[in-house]
Amino acid sequence: MEDLYPLVNYLSGLSRIKLNDTEKEKIAAQLKDILGAAQKLQELDVTEVLPTTHVLFQWSSRDDLVQESLPVEEALRNAPRCEQTYILIPSLNTNGG
Repeated sequence: MEDLYPLVNYLSGLSRIKLNDTEKEKIAAQLKDILGAAQKLQELDVTEVLPTTHVLFQWSSRDDLVQESLPVEEALRNAPRCEQTYILIPSLNTNGG
């Protein structure tokens, strides 16, 4: 399997997560293990396995009930920057546009 360090380095930059080299190497190794396990699953013969719509046999979600919304002031209380009723975030465009 290929070296995943460049991918982890790229993704950490893209997501603006600061990682040192040791952390990147550790995450790359973990990702390699995960992808290796997924590769083993790809080798399984599942032709006799019926498809399922959900991994749980019993659906256990809550009812979708209409409720009162969170007040704007409370929703914006912990926002680092906001203007009127909007949360301001840094630009995600890395292409200079």
